[in-house]
Amino acid sequence: MFTLILAATSEEIPLIDVDLTLVIQLALFLVLIVVLNQLLFRPYLRLHERRDQAILGRVREAERLEAEARLRLAELEARLAEAKAQAAEERAGLRAEGIAREKEIVEVARAEAARRLAAAKEEFARMGADLRAKLAPEVDALARKIASRALGREIQ
Repeated sequence: MFTLILAATSEEIPLIDVDLTLVIQLALFLVLIVVLNQLLFRPYLRLHERRDQAILGRVREAERLEAEARLRLAELEARLAEAKAQAAEERAGLRAEGIAREKEIVEVARAEAARRLAAAKEEFARMGADLRAKLAPEVDALARKIASRALGREIQ
């Protein structure tokens, strides 16, 4: 057989002999590969594959849930914007209604104030006329009395 010779020393002693022991070691190595493949590598690879599939499934589920959440968020934002717009419309309507009601109340108050003022003027005018009518007969006597005091003598 072939002898692989590696020079370790100057005597040229072979380090590896190619003979029947090499074939036995190679056969044992192949048997070990087959046994390890059946008992270790394949179960590990199956486990790894199942784990990868589970992770992939969870990632897809998370992506689906995220997309669903984004869709719901968009719907909620649209509903919120609609509610805000509706509230703004109602607020504007109530404000306009309040302004109209205020104008109406002010107009009623002004009309009432004008009516009371006219009634008061009328009352004062009537009282003035009554007072003048009551004091008219006494005016001549009062005028003489005042003139007499001012002049210092009696006037008739």
